[in-house]
Amino acid sequence: MKTILFLSGMMFALSCSQKENALLKKAAAIQQESFSVLDSIQATIQSLKKNPALTDSIAKIEREIAKWENEMVDVPGYESSHHQHKHSHSHKVVELTPEQMLSVQQELSQQLTDIQTRLKKLKTDYDKSI
Repeated sequence: MKTILFLSGMMFALSCSQKENALLKKAAAIQQESFSVLDSIQATIQSLKKNPALTDSIAKIEREIAKWENEMVDVPGYESSHHQHKHSHSHKVVELTPEQMLSVQQELSQQLTDIQTRLKKLKTDYDKSI
């Protein structure tokens, strides 16, 4: 009987561990996509910096990006060497459940997508004005 209970406990722990790993893997994928979006945003900013009329708008967006980077939380076991090589700051290491980590990465991704949308609108509006 003890053996059956032990094996049942082990099977339950294994299934929980697999679910947690799947959630962390998904969170890491979202984080990697966020870094790709960030790279795209920064490239767009560099091209728009050539226009002095956009200085204030770009400065505001750069402050938002700095805030986003300061809020970034690395997914445990999936720390991004790609992003760390391009930027010389460390990210927070926070104790979160896999569900919480996924939620945090989704929120951070949405924040960056919102920044990208505003930047695209700025570029479109500028292009129309030329």
